[in-house]
Amino acid sequence: MGILALSLGGCTPSAPDIPKDLSPNEVEALTASDNGKSFLKQISVYHWDDQGAAAAELFAWVPEWAGSPDPNRQETAGQTAYTIAEFLSAESAALLNIETDRTIGDVNPILVSAYTDAIIPYLGQAVSDDPDAKGFKPLDPLDSSMRKTYSMLNVLNSDETSSSKLGQAFFDLIERNRKSLTVELTPGTDASEAAKASVLEVARLVGLASASGIRPPDAEPLSFDIGVEQTEIDYLLARTSVSGPNNDITSQFFTSDGSLKPPGVVRTQLGEAGWEQYSGMLSRYLSRSKGQKEISNSFAHTAETIANENNR
Repeated sequence: MGILALSLGGCTPSAPDIPKDLSPNEVEALTASDNGKSFLKQISVYHWDDQGAAAAELFAWVPEWAGSPDPNRQETAGQTAYTIAEFLSAESAALLNIETDRTIGDVNPILVSAYTDAIIPYLGQAVSDDPDAKGFKPLDPLDSSMRKTYSMLNVLNSDETSSSKLGQAFFDLIERNRKSLTVELTPGTDASEAAKASVLEVARLVGLASASGIRPPDAEPLSFDIGVEQTEIDYLLARTSVSGPNNDITSQFFTSDGSLKPPGVVRTQLGEAGWEQYSGMLSRYLSRSKGQKEISNSFAHTAETIANENNR
């Protein structure tokens, strides 16, 4: 199958050829071929009259196949999404500066939305070591500042609709990990390796969202604030061992039965000043336990490293 490269006819580049009626397996083979990244760049930087709608159709199947019970379909979808992610990361500078400071999100928002839809099912795998992953893997070492992942997200975030989609997907992933932590962080026991991994996944998500400026859900405007999420993690850690007022956490932060109040309840009842006092008391309480302090510190270090190093 031939792929037409961009060529200049006068001052106007000719439109790239978009193959018609390709099966998902053929799309995966095309994007993974020696010319695959060149093809993706051609269809991405060209100023389509339909804002990239026809090109977007090439990838419309990826979300459905990502959730298929068929492992072969999962693999094909994962490989295609990974190729897209690698391309967006490697070409982020060019994609964010098309036609004199216009981004791909300005020029081809529908195509950006399709790329976003293809990658969203794999955001969890982008920030974790998932042995069951099919076709997709992290772009970066998990103990790094995750520069490649950040670059990919910057491109997807160039379109407002895609930014909203990403914000909801990030929020849902963070919530899913929090729910896992309520089970994994069992009162009276040390944190499991699974719990520690979940904490770091949340840290990577929050750090990346913060660095990329991804739009949080309207109902959760503080979702990607590192300090806010730090307090959520500290609450989950503290509740495994605290049982009523003590020298570190005063009575106003406990319910009548001695349970530690969640951060959201504290903010609603006592306002921002009360929440800040609560946050500081949680930190002081956790500092007395080496294991809990290490987990809390690992969250802060990971999230802040990703956010700060990618905002330089």
